[in-house]
Amino acid sequence: MDLVDCHCHLEAPQFDSSLEGVLGRSSEKGVAAVVSALAYPERLDRLLAISHRCDFVHAALGVGPYAAGNWREALERVKPRLQGRKCVAIGEIGLDHHHSQNAAEWALQEEAFTAQLELAERVGLPVVVHSRKAEDRVFELLEGFPAVKVLLHCFLVPRLAAEAERKGYFVSLPSVKSSGVEKIVDRCSRVVCETDSPFLSPDGGVNEPWKVAAAYESVARCRKQGLEEAAAGVNAVVERLYGIGV
Repeated sequence: MDLVDCHCHLEAPQFDSSLEGVLGRSSEKGVAAVVSALAYPERLDRLLAISHRCDFVHAALGVGPYAAGNWREALERVKPRLQGRKCVAIGEIGLDHHHSQNAAEWALQEEAFTAQLELAERVGLPVVVHSRKAEDRVFELLEGFPAVKVLLHCFLVPRLAAEAERKGYFVSLPSVKSSGVEKIVDRCSRVVCETDSPFLSPDGGVNEPWKVAAAYESVARCRKQGLEEAAAGVNAVVERLYGIGV
């Protein structure tokens, strides 16, 4: 059975000394594809090097809310790399009202988010969207870009699941356990799976792409399907989203 981790951060410093083992374990445990999203703009070159060296690693490149303070400079570095053969999306981008409580920072986040939605519209790439504690505002801003294909990363907001389905958004379920998963799977047809590794481990350790199996198991359980049947359905959605077939 093939697994796809639709969102992780292989360029993260936590993997600097262990990356070869992480990649090896992922391959051994059935991970056929990984999309590593840029979380650290200063590590752009490292992420690209990993994706070009490892056939099953793809990249999502963008400037997220944590880097909004100098987003224009960072985005200028990212733009030329978006048309590379291993780049499948712009991401992760979006808003974060959990770590930041500053209105000026929120304004910069919105500037960066909107600029990258405009860019996605021009170049025809999907976007990977971070929306922690800012989901309603994210949905408002996405309204202006109906042609852009949207993946809601680590989406655990059941009250917005039906709206996400109506708008045609893709939703990504993390490997970490959450009480909201069943309602999201029930209300959303475009479901993919992620780890967000090295974060959000389902077992309390450092997360790795192979642990995406836990998210697949959640989908299977919620849909009352066997694991292989559920995986086939999830992977078909991955191909619609990223163009990655496994």
